[in-house]
Amino acid sequence: MKHVFSAAALFVLAAAPALAQTTTPAPTTPAPAAAAPSTCPAMPAAPPALPVDGTAAKQADMMKGQEAFNTWIAAARPAVECRQNEVKAMNAELLAMQAKVKARAEQYNPDVANYNGVVDKWRIVVEAYQAKTAKKK
Repeated sequence: MKHVFSAAALFVLAAAPALAQTTTPAPTTPAPAAAAPSTCPAMPAAPPALPVDGTAAKQADMMKGQEAFNTWIAAARPAVECRQNEVKAMNAELLAMQAKVKARAEQYNPDVANYNGVVDKWRIVVEAYQAKTAKKK
């Protein structure tokens, strides 16, 4: 019986440092989730009628290009602003989740400190017992 207790005590002493760590292993990180589909209007294609070289363009080319640009920007601006608002909303969700994680960690840390204290006290008791029984041999 004495050997069984000694073996159990040795196991506890060997496992105590591993159990007493204040950090838990990080869970396996899943692959990043794809963002949910946007509810915003699709971005329109760039206008094909824009002049390529402003230094060589004629006034008529520039007028035609300006008209195409104005049509495109009127369609593109709402899509871009909608996407910006989606990103702002996601960022707000992220900040809220980070606050929840921080609050949970603040609840968890005292429990870990208490756990480590109990493990350390038990290790001291076991070491004292082993020292006492070693002297009797």
